[in-house]
Amino acid sequence: MPSFSVTSTLPSRSGSCTFEYLPTSSRLMARGARAVVFDIAFADPGPDPEKDEQLAAALGRAAGKAVLAGSLRQFEELGQIGGSREELRLLERFAAVAPWGVVELPKDPDGALRRHPEYPQTQITQTHLAWRAAEVLGVAPGDRARYRWINYYGPPHTIRHVYYHQALQTNALPPDIFSNQIVFVGRSRVITPRGATPGDDEYATSLTHWTGYWHSGVEDR
Repeated sequence: MPSFSVTSTLPSRSGSCTFEYLPTSSRLMARGARAVVFDIAFADPGPDPEKDEQLAAALGRAAGKAVLAGSLRQFEELGQIGGSREELRLLERFAAVAPWGVVELPKDPDGALRRHPEYPQTQITQTHLAWRAAEVLGVAPGDRARYRWINYYGPPHTIRHVYYHQALQTNALPPDIFSNQIVFVGRSRVITPRGATPGDDEYATSLTHWTGYWHSGVEDR
């Protein structure tokens, strides 16, 4: 599928800066995007409830073509036999108006991301973000239970990439650049006077052993 990644230095996990992303889906849709997939877990209310409501309204207008990320965290329960429970982090207000999927991927013992997630019996019906996006586009494979490896197409930025501020400007990019594209919105490295700094949303992949490169989370999805 043709796709783009749009990245910013804003938080990509447990985000409460919903007002920063308010124009995103509507502007990208207006420029012809087939779907907009947020690799951002809007887990906490923003500082302005009105902005949260405006974002919810914009997601509703996207008519299912804006896909959100939910963060599924597992943690230990003190004093409980058996150990742990799971908590899904995504504001119910947004989950009620837009399709969503779990953003985490399983890590291998060396920390690399190589596999699509397998969800055993849990209290929450789970679908991964990438699978949910494929469902929205009508291209999800038939056998969901099949064991699957992640197919990396190449090193970082193999998928075409632009910065968030460019995507929102009206004259920074060709007017048809997002036409018929699936656009993933997520976080990039932070650039400082000392250069690019690795972030907490970068991961080793099946290619890292040979290339030395880590991929940003938005490229892994």
